[in-house]
Amino acid sequence: MFEDNEIFKTIGLMLGIILSTYFMITFVYMRVSQMPPLPWGLY
Repeated sequence: MFEDNEIFKTIGLMLGIILSTYFMITFVYMRVSQMPPLPWGLY
């Protein structure tokens, strides 16, 4: 038997870190550039 619970907890933790970092970068980008929010295609 695999420890599915541990795998899911690890994946959830990684996704949480990635999402929080992504939103923080997006927020800083919006503050610096004074543009409308662009969740995708930051160029």
